[in-house]
Parts: sequence; C-alpha cells; structure tokens
Amino acid sequence: SCAKILAKPLLFASDGDDEGMGVAFRRVPRWGWFGVGTTADGVAKIVLPQPTKRKVAQQLRAFRTNVAQDLAEACAEDIARYLQGEPVDLQGFPIDWCFVPAAARPILQRLRETVPRGQTVSYKALARACGKLRGARLVGWAMAVNPVPLLVPCHRVVRSDGTLGGFRGGGLLKQ
Repeated sequence: SCAKILAKPLLFASDGDDEGMGVAFRRVPRWGWFGVGTTADGVAKIVLPQPTKRKVAQQLRAFRTNVAQDLAEACAEDIARYLQGEPVDLQGFPIDWCFVPAAARPILQRLRETVPRGQTVSYKALARACGKLRGARLVGWAMAVNPVPLLVPCHRVVRSDGTLGGFRGGGLLKQ
C-alpha cells in the first residue's frame, strides 16, 4: 500500500526491506544512460538520460534488484527502443501511483489516458479536461513532478501557442 511504502525512510534505501523493488539501467547511443525503478505495484521512477550511469544510479539508489526485476528490465528495454526511434507502446506498463503527489495524480492519469503518441495537448486544455478552468500552472507543476516521464507523456504537453515549453529531459527529448 502507499502508506507502507511512503512511511519508509528514503524509500527502502537502507533498511534492507526492499522486497518488491527492482531497478534496471540502459545506455542508449546519442542519449546516454537512463534507469527504471519499480515496485511490486508498477513502475515508480524513470530517470531520463544522463551522461553517466553513476548519475542515474544516484537517483535510483532506493531501488534494488529483486522480485520486480522483470518489470524493470522490460520497461527499460522498451524505453531504450523508444529513444532509438522505434514505435513502442509504453501504455501497457503499470504505474505505482504511490510515488506521485496526490494533487498531480488525476492530471497525470488523464494525460496518460487521453493523449496518444503523435498528439499534443496544451497545459490549458489539459487543465480544463481535469476540471481546473484556470489550472495551467497546476498542470505545469504536475508535469514537473511526474516521476515516470515517457510512461506518463508529459513531453506531449505544450504551451497554448504550440511551442514546447519546459521538460526536464531537455528540448531535444521533448521533440
């Protein structure tokens, strides 16, 4: 449950109680290293490409190779293919929503359910779809705290004028 997971300091980083956690790393030419952290309930964290594996590992130090390893490996493999330009459907991977702030969950869930590959949505339009008539900044915040970019496609959210806006993975990855 979310309460059990979130009650652990550093998300199980040092207490030895890491059952149900998994981690996988991949290096993709042109992009660098990325990683996937999982729990028994789904993908919990994706670290977008960094120049070194060490930088990725630091952000995934809470996750360990264990029973959710198959999910971590499968997700990492598909993301690697996606980053290489292959048409990959990332929608089938379960997400552990415990790692998403409560206020961001409905926004990220709506985005994942309604904006397919090849389409974009504005911050304003997504806010309205979530019942937040003046919530474009809230949507921007939700995109910024999204722990599973690519699975929840925050890179598909653009400004109302169609320009890209921000993305922690950089403009090239957002494109």
